[in-house]
Amino acid sequence: MSLLTSICVFLTISSSFVDSSRILCFFPNPSKSHVLLAMPICDELAARGHQVISVTNFKFKNSSPNIRQIFIERPGFEADLFGKLSSGETKPSPTFFKQVSDQYRGDAIATFQSAEFQKIMKTEKFDLVFFIPVFFNNVQLGIADHFKAPWIGLSTVGNSLGIRHFTGSLSLPATVPSFFMHMHGKMSFVERVKNFLFIILEYFMTFYMDRIQRAEYSEHFPAKKYRSYDEMIANNSLIFLNQHFADTEIIRPLLPNEVEIGGIQIKTKPSPLEGELREFLDNSTHGAILWTFGSNLPVSTTQPDKVDIMLKVLSRRKERVVMRWESDDFSRLPKNALGVKWLPQDSILAHPKVKLFIGHGGLGGVGEAKYHQVPILGFPFFGDQDGNVQKITQEGWGRGMKLFNVTEEAFEEILNDLLTNKKYRENVKKYSDKYRDRIASALNTAVFWVEYVLKHHGAPHLQYPGKDLNFIQRHSLDVLGLFSIIFIVILKFFAFLFGICCGKKSKIAQVKADKKKK
Repeated sequence: MSLLTSICVFLTISSSFVDSSRILCFFPNPSKSHVLLAMPICDELAARGHQVISVTNFKFKNSSPNIRQIFIERPGFEADLFGKLSSGETKPSPTFFKQVSDQYRGDAIATFQSAEFQKIMKTEKFDLVFFIPVFFNNVQLGIADHFKAPWIGLSTVGNSLGIRHFTGSLSLPATVPSFFMHMHGKMSFVERVKNFLFIILEYFMTFYMDRIQRAEYSEHFPAKKYRSYDEMIANNSLIFLNQHFADTEIIRPLLPNEVEIGGIQIKTKPSPLEGELREFLDNSTHGAILWTFGSNLPVSTTQPDKVDIMLKVLSRRKERVVMRWESDDFSRLPKNALGVKWLPQDSILAHPKVKLFIGHGGLGGVGEAKYHQVPILGFPFFGDQDGNVQKITQEGWGRGMKLFNVTEEAFEEILNDLLTNKKYRENVKKYSDKYRDRIASALNTAVFWVEYVLKHHGAPHLQYPGKDLNFIQRHSLDVLGLFSIIFIVILKFFAFLFGICCGKKSKIAQVKADKKKK
C-alpha cells in the first residue's frame, strides 16, 4: 500500500470518528407497530457511521454492526386494556387514555429499572437520546438528563395537544381539531363550539396527567441530582410527527422543531417477497386481499364469531387472501387464504396483485395503502382509527365498518363494492400522487434533522420562546387582564371626575336657587 493511499485511508477513518455520535434509542413499548416507525431512523443512523444502542421490548434483526440492540422482555398490554382495545367499542376518554398511559409508563419504568439498562446508565455515555412514544409517557425524560444529552421524540399520534405541550406551539380551536374530534377541513360554527369544548377537556386531561407523571418523575429522578420535570419537557430539541400534510390534509401551524415524517416506514423500493408468500401472491390469478389488524390485535382471537363470518364470505371469493394469523391452528382458514404470523405489510401492499387492504385504520397502514394505491376496508377499534377511516371514506378510496356490526350480507356488499367499483382505485391514485410528492423521503428528512441536532449541540435555536410560558401567558390573558384593569381604572377616574363636576354644578345650581328664594 502506497504512502498516499495509507494517508487517505487514515483520514477517512479519522473523519468517520469525528462525525460519529453515540445515540440511545429508548423504545420500551407494548405496541410493536410504534417501534417499527422509529427503527428505520436508527438503522439509517447506524449505516451512516453513528454508534446506536436501541432498547426495546421486541427483537429486530441488526441491519448494521454499528447498532447494538438491548432486548428487555415485557408482557404486553394488560388483559383488561386489551379487552377494551379489541372490543372496538372504546371511545377516546380521559379514563381510557389514563389506562393507556399507565401501560406505557409502566413499561418505561420497568425497562429503565432493569439490570440491563441500569448497567448502561452506569457505564455508557451518549450524545443524544431518542424517545418513542412521547405521549403521556414523560417519566422517561429523566434518562436524557442522566446522560446530560439533548433529546428528541417521536409522536405516533401526530400533533395532538399533548405534543404541542412540549414545544409550546399554538392550539387554535377555530382551525385545528381536537384529538377527540374526527374532523378534517373547515369547521362549521357548531363544530367550532364542540371543538372549543373538547380542547378545554384535552387541557384538563393534560394537566391531570402531568400531575401524575410529575410525581413519578420526582420519585425516579430526584431534584437533588436531576433537572425538574418541567425543565425536561421544555428542553426537547425536536419532535417528529407521524403525519404529513398531504395525508391528514389539516393545515396547521408547525414550529421549526416539529417535523412531519408520516410514511417513515414506507420503502421507496420495497424489500422483495420470498418463499411461500411470494409464490402465493404471484399466482393470484384474480388478485389478492391483505387482511391484518396490526401488531396489537390478533385476527385469530379478536371477536372470533365475526371473524368467522368474514372468513366464510371470503371463502366464496376468487381472490386469494393473505392474512396475519397468530394461531398455530389454521383449520378456520379457507382454502384461498394464507395465514402468516408476521407480515411484511409494506412489501405486500406494493405487490401488483393486491387489490384491497382489510385493516384497522392505523396511521401506518393507511399511509402504506395510500402510497401503494390500494383501497382500504377499515375496521377501526380505538384511538385515531375512527377518524382515519372516516377520512378515507370522505375521500372516496375506501369504506369502513365496525367489526361488532359485521353480518354476512353487510360484509359481502361492502366487499363487492370495493373490489368491483373502479372509483376507489381512481381516487386512491389521486391522493397517492400528493402523498408521494416530497422534496425528500421521510427517512432522509428524519435523519437530516437528527444529525442537525447533533451538529448544533441540541439546536436550542429551534426552540420557540412560547414553550416557557404558561397557559395564561401564552394566550396573553395576563396582558388582556392588565389592559382591562387600566381600562376600568380610567373609567372609574372619569366617572370620579364626572361625579365631581356634576356635584359642583348641582351645588352651584342649589346656591342660585337659594338666592332666588331669598
